[in-house]
Amino acid sequence: MLRPNPQEVAEIESLAQMLDECVFHNIKNGNVISPTDGNIEFVFSLGNAMQRDKKTSQVELSVILNASMIEADKTRFFYASVGEALVMVQEWHRSFFPEQYVVTVTDEKPIQLRIVK
Repeated sequence: MLRPNPQEVAEIESLAQMLDECVFHNIKNGNVISPTDGNIEFVFSLGNAMQRDKKTSQVELSVILNASMIEADKTRFFYASVGEALVMVQEWHRSFFPEQYVVTVTDEKPIQLRIVK
């Protein structure tokens, strides 16, 4: 049985939340969106019958995001992992909400920069 670990669950939840915030930001600003915008699809490949019979198959996950407002004339984006999709959505999210990503110098480790909310 396929079971995501706690880190994967957190990444999926973060991905969905940030994508939702971007979609609703576009709606609020009067941008026309597609009815499928914000849809997240997960495709699990379990290998073919021969691979499974020989016990050589590997589980592979692909992520498909529907977000027509990211790039002109493109509605679907394909990623090889949740982490890869999350990086893209974080970059897109930063473009809409830069005030949430303030760079500061921490007191604990001087000269080390980190992103804080």
